[in-house]
Amino acid sequence: MPIMRRKGIGQLPTDATLLKTTETDTDLRLAPDGSGGVTWGSAGDSSPLTTKGDIYTFSTDNARLPIGTDNHVLTADSGEPTGVKWAALSATKKADKLNFDMKFNASNPTYQIDIDADSITMYNTSEEAKTVSDVNVTVDITASGANGLDTGSEASSTWYSIWTVAKEDGTVAGLLHAGGTGVIGDLTFPSGYTYARWHGWARNDSSSDFLFGHWFNHEAFWYDDNIQVYGAAAPTTYTDLDVSDECPPKTETVMINIWSASLWQKRLRRNGSVYGERPYHISTQSHAVPDVDENQIFEWRATSAVNTQIYVRGYWLDGV
Repeated sequence: MPIMRRKGIGQLPTDATLLKTTETDTDLRLAPDGSGGVTWGSAGDSSPLTTKGDIYTFSTDNARLPIGTDNHVLTADSGEPTGVKWAALSATKKADKLNFDMKFNASNPTYQIDIDADSITMYNTSEEAKTVSDVNVTVDITASGANGLDTGSEASSTWYSIWTVAKEDGTVAGLLHAGGTGVIGDLTFPSGYTYARWHGWARNDSSSDFLFGHWFNHEAFWYDDNIQVYGAAAPTTYTDLDVSDECPPKTETVMINIWSASLWQKRLRRNGSVYGERPYHISTQSHAVPDVDENQIFEWRATSAVNTQIYVRGYWLDGV
């Protein structure tokens, strides 16, 4: 192999420099030879790229990742040969709901919910996305199928997940599902509908009327009325407080009011001793925002067994 040496003039490159010969149209690499000079050598394997948008990757050798589907993003995946793949955006993204608004229907608030948006991006079970525009639907818990319950009839004192669903042609409807965890696999789709988007929860009472309140910023809900969840002497050792009737699955934080007859200190923490506690000094009325576990439980205790009332005001969801 021909060798070119240069000594005493400037600095040699620290990184290999790629050049091309005109005689053989071969890529060569100019690199330090370890003795103060440089050598010409082969540039190594040729590029595997062939098409506009290809990505240069590696598994056991250089590899080509073809351009993905429109609106898909590059995602790390250890199960892929090259460790990456193209995939649809996660259905938990909330940036793709434009001017979204959800509220109880003004005329029939005990059993209907209005959903409006300039656009909503929904997903099918293969995580393929479809964006629909000018969404304006009313979902009715006393109805069945599109704009009603996905299956069965209304049960009282039950959490219902709230969805929009769409057909391939862009037809949109609302949908309610009893229970579940807010994932697309929960749903029984009405005929022809294949895309869905979860938006939150609503609960009805023992009379099958919705518990009223307001949704904020896609992920928070504030009850119109306080809901009492405790009324007795405060425990002085950590005790569970279950708020699953007031906070749905995927609740991250509960918003509570605490009333007490005198000043005392309480401590709150997510259920389980491995979680850190939050101290609060309580007068006659205070607010707190404890985290809850996957069963909507937090722990609390007080420095004094004074009579205490606790009310739920609302909750924050994770991943709407």
